[in-house]
Amino acid sequence: MHKVYSVRKEFVRWNRNVFGRIEQEINQKKRLLQDLQNNVISMANVGKERELREELECLLKREELMWAQKARSEWILKGDKNIRYFQVVVKQRRARSRIHCIKNTEGVLIEDPEGIERIFVDHFKSTYEFANTYNVESIMEQLHNLAIPQLSAQQCCILNKLDFGKL
Repeated sequence: MHKVYSVRKEFVRWNRNVFGRIEQEINQKKRLLQDLQNNVISMANVGKERELREELECLLKREELMWAQKARSEWILKGDKNIRYFQVVVKQRRARSRIHCIKNTEGVLIEDPEGIERIFVDHFKSTYEFANTYNVESIMEQLHNLAIPQLSAQQCCILNKLDFGKL
């Protein structure tokens, strides 16, 4: 009996160290990803961002699996093996996600589904309809009008003297 108790104790410790920290790991990955997205400088950062996204997705799937297993184990212990719970959860989620009303551009509240659909379609059409109207010439013209800082002669001299191989 002592062996079973010590194995159980080790499993509990292992579970706490491996799975118990999953929320902390998810929050840490989210912070790292946000920092990286705010400071994307090079292609290496883009690769690191993709890697962090994949790690975060893996952690989120692990968390989802963990909660599903915990919930299922409670149902098994209680003898409830039907799927009614899942049906209720899906129904509640759909009800929360449904858009019942929205204000149009004039501030009038629209409640009918066709009107809501029309507002969304019109919004996205107006947003993306003119997305490709820029041509290379207009972009180049805008770039030429930008005030781009230039190095002074003294700064150029300092940079020319530096040996970048030693940095």
